[in-house]
Amino acid sequence: MPDYIKSIESEERLPYAMNIFEAKKEDGYYTTPEVIFTHNAMVIFTKEDNKGWKLKKGQTLYFEVEEYPFERSWGRGQLIIYTYILDGKLMNKEYDFEGFSNELLQKYVLQAEKDGEYYLCLLGAHSDSTSIKNGRLYVD
Repeated sequence: MPDYIKSIESEERLPYAMNIFEAKKEDGYYTTPEVIFTHNAMVIFTKEDNKGWKLKKGQTLYFEVEEYPFERSWGRGQLIIYTYILDGKLMNKEYDFEGFSNELLQKYVLQAEKDGEYYLCLLGAHSDSTSIKNGRLYVD
């Protein structure tokens, strides 16, 4: 487990693997790399030096990405579950199923429930691998 995860909200919903990817800062937003991940594997996005996004209560972290089409879903994508790490705690008791879709264009909005350091996490929810293109993360 990454050293910036100090606790876990629920031991019942642990991913079998966690992979960390650094987003690169560009023109006021962060670009995430292309990633392939499997069912129940978690992708964690960080800023440089494994830092998270420091948000004030009510601020919003936006994530936009396009999936590569999945052959067996008639040109659609795979299901992705979105969650986050807040001040060292993996928030995984109740996943955010709002906006849960297999559309190629994925958008996720994380509104800060309190001041803290947030890391965006994606979890593969399909039995086959999920492939995403470069994405964008930005704070409003």
